[in-house]
Amino acid sequence: MNKIKIKELMSSYLLDGYKQDVIDIESVDFCTENDKSKFTFKLNIKESFLSSQYGVFFSGITAEVWIYQACVVLAHLDNDLFENSREIILQEKHFTYKNPVSPDNITVTAKVLEKRTTSKGRLQYKFEVNVGDAITGYGLAIF
Repeated sequence: MNKIKIKELMSSYLLDGYKQDVIDIESVDFCTENDKSKFTFKLNIKESFLSSQYGVFFSGITAEVWIYQACVVLAHLDNDLFENSREIILQEKHFTYKNPVSPDNITVTAKVLEKRTTSKGRLQYKFEVNVGDAITGYGLAIF
């Protein structure tokens, strides 16, 4: 097997297609439910890789980028920070991909499940995540 033969087997979306995704933020919401902070993006696909099999779709790769963005924004808002001054460091994630995400109604939500201060004085969050009820799960991160 050589490099050229292998490329014929590879996904064109994973090679370059995902770079074509342009997503607009339609709206945002930050609220508290049962004393837990929650942040939601409502997104719109402006441009996307056109799959010969699926047409326009919101991929798992793109979904994960927006999940991480929602967690970064939520950690800032949860600490009354209104500009990006810190990063989150992902420690663990578990996502279940139940169905393809509908490209017509994309919502990405992150909710604080747990928050604690580590021995080094950093905040550790456990986030619950949901992408249009098609992708659900949680992540653990240091802020």
